Amino acid sequence: MWIDLQTMIWKEIKSYYTFGKGSRSLLARVLLVPLVIGILLPWEAGVEWLTTPISIGFWLFLPLILSSTTVADTFAGEKERHTLATLLASRLSNTAILFGKIGAAVLNAVILTLLVMFMALIPVNIRFWSGHIQFYEPQFFFLGLFLCIIIAALIASIGSLISLRAKTVKEAQQILSFSIMALYFIPLILINLLSDEKKALLRAFIEHVLSEGRFGNAVIVASCSIILLTVVFMLIALNRFKRTRVALS
Repeated sequence: MWIDLQTMIWKEIKSYYTFGKGSRSLLARVLLVPLVIGILLPWEAGVEWLTTPISIGFWLFLPLILSSTTVADTFAGEKERHTLATLLASRLSNTAILFGKIGAAVLNAVILTLLVMFMALIPVNIRFWSGHIQFYEPQFFFLGLFLCIIIAALIASIGSLISLRAKTVKEAQQILSFSIMALYFIPLILINLLSDEKKALLRAFIEHVLSEGRFGNAVIVASCSIILLTVVFMLIALNRFKRTRVALS
């Protein structure tokens, strides 16, 4: 099982960096904007980028973008390249194929996120050189890394489920993008519909939850919710991943 899983992950990672004629580089398609932002934001934020939770948002944003870009290709890409039948005819189990594709998307997103976050150290140290190399506060670094992993896993699980049903990579990317946008904008729309009094109460509640001493509890609750959702979507994807059904879709 573990060997099959490693084989599948390695196959997927290689496919991310193997391009056909006329293809653009993965770094150009996926990493250009995060790299630019990863230089400008740390340059403006300065040492606070390393010593306060200000960089946590970037740990969440990067894996969301990176994993959503690659996971759309999991099954829809195999259909477009006409390699899905060969994959389904292999001795690899359903579990190894599905979790291998999800695992590859997560691993790729985490590695690239780490690359950008380490590169973000350069502008901070150049502009605010203190005689020694400055690094992230350990608690924020490991918290960011943990959140990066579970966010990437959630998006990869949702994306693999969408890619199973989609006929093209473009269709899978569009559905996944709309899903992510809905998760982001629907709460904002609902908040805007509230009265000024209720908005003030909501703001006070959020400040209370995120105040010193309660921030850790908020992170734990949010993390547990993300992990639970990830498990649910993984189980749904595993239940729907039937070789005959996928081959005929």
